[in-house]
Amino acid sequence: MDKAREQPPQIRLPYSTSVAINDQHIPFQDRQANALVFAFIKDFKPNYVDILGDLVDFWQISKFLRDPSRRGSIQSDIDTATEYLRELRDLAPDAKITLHFGNHMFRFRKYIWANAGELEGLRSLDLKWMLDCEKTKIRVVEEEDGYEIRGKLVLTHGTVVSQDSGMTARRNLNKYGMSVMCGHTHRLGSTYKTDLRGTIGAWENGCLCNLSLIKQWGNELANWQQGFSVIHFRDDHERFQVQQLPIIKNKILFGEHEFTI
Repeated sequence: MDKAREQPPQIRLPYSTSVAINDQHIPFQDRQANALVFAFIKDFKPNYVDILGDLVDFWQISKFLRDPSRRGSIQSDIDTATEYLRELRDLAPDAKITLHFGNHMFRFRKYIWANAGELEGLRSLDLKWMLDCEKTKIRVVEEEDGYEIRGKLVLTHGTVVSQDSGMTARRNLNKYGMSVMCGHTHRLGSTYKTDLRGTIGAWENGCLCNLSLIKQWGNELANWQQGFSVIHFRDDHERFQVQQLPIIKNKILFGEHEFTI
């Protein structure tokens, strides 16, 4: 046998997996996109599900121009989000699920601080309690600029936004000084940096909201992309691998599988 043609040995290492999703912006969530993600999670059975912020929009207490003809309530949106988390837990009963609040969900606490600070601390006004996070065993990162470090990757909603895909990723790479994945921008993008310390990367993780949400913010066209990421973490935390999955025309392609609704 020609040794030059021999395939290098394949070493199977112990890995754990995560599905990272974000920016549903309930009640502006894209129902088909989220149904696709749920179908994927049910099939993929990840070890982690990381919700990187803005599950709920809280448009009613935003500073943006609001459409007074739109009906709905904060309670209804919270109920929808609670059901979303319950369904997610049912689909991934053994996964470690983390919910990052992000800037839109942090609006709720800011509103209380600004208008009824004396009520801070009431359990009935605790968003974690209202979302039943304790019952569904979902860990919460409450701070607007909060983050989690898993191995060599920072997971965060993020607080900065640049104009084009990948630009915010670059800014976060410089901010944290290590590999990072963020939500917030509603775009998919990636960037890498190599120096004497090695190679690091950063990823913007798309969104799962309806793209018509941009009109609530006073614009006509959204330079946004729906999608999410699959992350493989080596169990010794020395390496990880990110695969971004765009949702295009209500379809996801992953390996040899196509998910569609």
